[in-house]
Amino acid sequence: MASERNDARDTDLVYQLGKAIERGVKVAVLTNNFKVSDEYSYQNYDRKVANYQREYSVTYLQNIAESLQEGGTGEFIVGCLSGKAGQGYIHSKLMLVDDEFTILGSANFEQRSMTHDSELSVGIIDPDNLFTKTLRITLVKEHLKITGSTSDIDNWLDAYNQVKSAILNSSGNLMPFELTGDYTYWHGMKLRNIVAPYAGPAQLR
Repeated sequence: MASERNDARDTDLVYQLGKAIERGVKVAVLTNNFKVSDEYSYQNYDRKVANYQREYSVTYLQNIAESLQEGGTGEFIVGCLSGKAGQGYIHSKLMLVDDEFTILGSANFEQRSMTHDSELSVGIIDPDNLFTKTLRITLVKEHLKITGSTSDIDNWLDAYNQVKSAILNSSGNLMPFELTGDYTYWHGMKLRNIVAPYAGPAQLR
């Protein structure tokens, strides 16, 4: 039986990424992981909301990946920068798909940014695997601190597996993304009421 239509849910990016994982897509994400103090300030408040929104999405996708039946090929891995590399703020919004498609711009990967705010992104269709593949190899080489040949990451699947290993083992510039588990207060306060009325594809509490 087909699932009931829900336009808000069905157009949500995180929901559709979860559906892709269910279809067998392997997804690797590199994001920020801010440690926010309890000191009251607008910046801290805003970052707590951003952290909540990020963790909500990560948990939703992790749950989908973990619930796949045995033999399913879909995967989800999320990491962040470590050490001195982690002192920087990842502000680029970039997605690379199968060495054939690149999207790069100012829009965040969430509903409000894509449908309401003034943003600009460029999409590059690359069936010859020229631009997207070169960019992917350059980024993987940097984050895995590869100094010699890049033959081991020429294939996107091999590169994905190496990125996954680097995140899980905290090697190169990468480390696992840490969840704090605060999924209640922020959903009812700023996120659902102001930032994104839909506020995500599933209730986690």
